[in-house]
Amino acid sequence: MRIILGISASIAAYKSLELIRNLRKKSIEIFPILTENAKDFVSPLSVETLSENSLISKKQTHIDLDRLGDVLVIAPCTANVLAKCANGIADDKLTTTFLNFKGPKVLVPAMHDTMFSNSITKSNIDKLRDHGIYIVGPTEGDLACGDKGNGRMAPLAMVETCIEALSKNKIVLKQLKAKKIVVTAGGTIEAIDNVRHISNASTGRLGKCIADIACLYGADVHLITTKDEQPTDYRITEVMSSSEMRDSVLKEVTNGDVLIMAAAVSDYTVADFQRTKIKRSTNISLDLVGTEDILKSVASLKLKSGFPKKVIGFCLEDENLDQSAIEKLKSKSLDMIVANLSDNIGNQSRTIKIFTPKSSRPVFMSENKTVIETALSILENIVNL
Repeated sequence: MRIILGISASIAAYKSLELIRNLRKKSIEIFPILTENAKDFVSPLSVETLSENSLISKKQTHIDLDRLGDVLVIAPCTANVLAKCANGIADDKLTTTFLNFKGPKVLVPAMHDTMFSNSITKSNIDKLRDHGIYIVGPTEGDLACGDKGNGRMAPLAMVETCIEALSKNKIVLKQLKAKKIVVTAGGTIEAIDNVRHISNASTGRLGKCIADIACLYGADVHLITTKDEQPTDYRITEVMSSSEMRDSVLKEVTNGDVLIMAAAVSDYTVADFQRTKIKRSTNISLDLVGTEDILKSVASLKLKSGFPKKVIGFCLEDENLDQSAIEKLKSKSLDMIVANLSDNIGNQSRTIKIFTPKSSRPVFMSENKTVIETALSILENIVNL
């Protein structure tokens, strides 16, 4: 994979160096462009050293540039560069390249909150989206001047996910635009006492990746997760226990289009929670009781109200995986189920099977694919339901 990376004159430009480093670790080739003012924030030598490529120069033609990359990214993108891109102004190498580039284009805004909230900037972003340009961020948080607001450059992990997702050119995912999608992620935590708990090994990585990509393609995303996530340009609700996740899910799926239940929800909780630390002893017994089945509660809600329109479940088994997935699909009235073995948890590569009510055999299978490739496949199958 190859990308053209534009860097404009934002204080967040230093983050582009870490972005370059991370992308190069994934063997992604980078062809960098710096605006003249960006050179006051990061040195050309640093960018060239980390990217292992020279800066794109004024001597290179538009045709050469269009053939260089699979995706064009401007990160960070100032209000000034964003405005030029929105209005077709091509007065330097970066904006000329942007206007000429035929592949997917991603802008990662970074600016003060007052600039981002200005109606002119909002209008420019709307115009860019109407032209098929992908916008990632900004997010809420501390700004360079000490203020707090919505202007921080999006987390690098999210930017990287979006770049890799767009390189796969899944045009079908544009059908996610404006869909209300609720995604759950992570492993729930059931308290034993005020300092101890039982949980599982889920990292929440797949659910977060699904949320990032769905948002990139224009969905109205709400992530309900047990993990401490950085602010993003979609809503995040952090929960701990299975009961907290159930309450959040049932609240958020009202009038929703899709629920993607990627979280690893505990099957059991502790019957007698102790408000103070249990003293250590040689042996201790825990009285465990079953948790409420969230998907069954959602199925009941859907039967009464018709929402959410599509419910996607996950099945994790080590034996009789296909049979278990089909049984769960039917018993919980799911529209689709993603089946995987327990060694998928926390793994960088995933092997999955996807079942729908239309067939007793998998409608999709993939083996040893990255988390991003897996997330893309799941979303593509949802769109095709």
